[in-house]
Amino acid sequence: MEHLDNTYKSVISKLELMQGYFGRLEPLLLPSDDDILADTTVLSAIERNFQLIVDAAVDINTAIIKKENLQTPEDYQGTFEILARCSALPRELAFAMAPSVGLRNALVHVYEKIDPARVIHDVKQGIDQYRQYMKHILAYIESKK
Repeated sequence: MEHLDNTYKSVISKLELMQGYFGRLEPLLLPSDDDILADTTVLSAIERNFQLIVDAAVDINTAIIKKENLQTPEDYQGTFEILARCSALPRELAFAMAPSVGLRNALVHVYEKIDPARVIHDVKQGIDQYRQYMKHILAYIESKK
C-alpha cells in the first residue's frame, strides 16, 4: 500500500470497511426469508449493513471519479456508469448495481413504503454484485501502482 497515493489508500480503507459490513450482514441472511421477516431487529440490521455497503461503494466511486478527473455524475447511480466508462468496472456489473442506490435511498428516506420481503430479495441478490465490485475496484487500484 506504500506505493499508493492518499486517494487510493482511502479507497482501500473503504473496501476494508465494506468487508466488515459483509461479515456482519451475511450471517443475518442465513435464516429463511420468513424467519428474517419475523424478526424486525434482524431485518433492521440487514437494512443498515446493506446501506453502509452501498454508501461505501458510492464513496469509492466518487473518490475515483475525482482522482481521475472523470465526468461528474448526475446522481449516485451515475457513479457506477462512469466507472464502467473508464473500465474500472465491467459495464454489465455497473448497470446491474446502480439500482441498489435506489434501494439505499428508499431505506434511508421512505422506510414505510418498502416491502420487507423485496428488501431481503434485493439484498441477497446485491451481495454477489458487491463482492464482484470489490474485486474489480481492487484490480483497478492495482493497475494504478
